[in-house]
Amino acid sequence: MLTLYRYGLIILFLAVIALLVTPIMIFVNDILRDPHCLSVEFDEESLEYVDENYIKARIIVTYCSSIPLKDFNIYIGNTSIHIGDLSKDTSKIEKMVVIPLSDLEKGLTKLELYVAGLYKFRIEMVK
Repeated sequence: MLTLYRYGLIILFLAVIALLVTPIMIFVNDILRDPHCLSVEFDEESLEYVDENYIKARIIVTYCSSIPLKDFNIYIGNTSIHIGDLSKDTSKIEKMVVIPLSDLEKGLTKLELYVAGLYKFRIEMVK
C-alpha cells in the first residue's frame, strides 16, 4: 500500500513539473524557430513632432506564439511603454506613444514580460 502511495506522489509531482515547465519550453521553441515571432517596430511613416523635445510614433508589436504573455513593457531610453497582455490570438498590436527625443536617440533599451504569467523575462539591450 505504501508503494502505491509513493508512485501516486511521484506521478503527481511529475505532472505538476510538466505543467510548470511546458509553457516556457513552448515559448522558447517558438522564438528559436521564428526569431520574428516577437518583434517590436517603429512605423517611420507615422513619426510626427509634438514639439522640439517630443515625438509621436506608432509602435507595432507582433507576436505569434501560442503561449500568452502578460504585462508586456517596452523601454525606450528611460521611457516605459505598457503594451499589456498578448494572447495567442494576438498577431499585431499598434500603439501611438509620445517619446522624448533624448530617449528616442538611446533606442530600445529593455523588454519586460511574463511568459504565461509565470516566468518573468527581462531582455536588456547592450550597446
